[in-house]
Amino acid sequence: MGAIEDVYEDLETDVEFEEFAAAVEDKVEQMGGLADEETAAMLIAHELRDEQADTIADIEPGMNEVKFLGKVTSIGDVRTFERDGEDAEGRVCNVDVADASGSVRVALWDEMATAADEQLEVGQVLRVMGRPKEGYSGLEVSADKVEPDEDAEVDVQVFDTYRVEDLSLGASDVDLVGKVLDTDAVRTFDRDDGSEGQWRTSPSATRRDGFG
Repeated sequence: MGAIEDVYEDLETDVEFEEFAAAVEDKVEQMGGLADEETAAMLIAHELRDEQADTIADIEPGMNEVKFLGKVTSIGDVRTFERDGEDAEGRVCNVDVADASGSVRVALWDEMATAADEQLEVGQVLRVMGRPKEGYSGLEVSADKVEPDEDAEVDVQVFDTYRVEDLSLGASDVDLVGKVLDTDAVRTFDRDDGSEGQWRTSPSATRRDGFG
């Protein structure tokens, strides 16, 4: 077994060996002979390991692709849109997934969006592979592949209605039940579209528009 094969065998990845070997050859050419095949293989392996996210909190914008495990906490509606220069209609469904470290929004496109609408359920555990980016509501992952994993366990509780103590960092789209202890004055802010919004805070909850 050669040096490239040895490095590949030690690497836990879904990348096929042929693709890995081609990346090694490209790396050798890019470095102009400054690295042999074994060194190039180790560099490629390091890049692939960097893309493995141990937890959702490890995901950052700019990563080429990440793979992670998360529990579905909410499933949005399938939305349609027109693609530039194409007659075909696009579809997207946003799914929030979480683990003990936090949560992230996953964008499912076209066939995956339809499958999510028909087959996904809140509480399912998913293996996600995709590309992180900054979305309208913060960090999101544009999914390339999503698979349910019935054997995996993710330590996240999913509630129909949350109490204040149930909230965790990164949770979104939650229905919260709490007792109002006090309120601040109503304050205003400018939305991106130029309109004016209002918000008010209390010790038990924060909510925009119409709170109180």
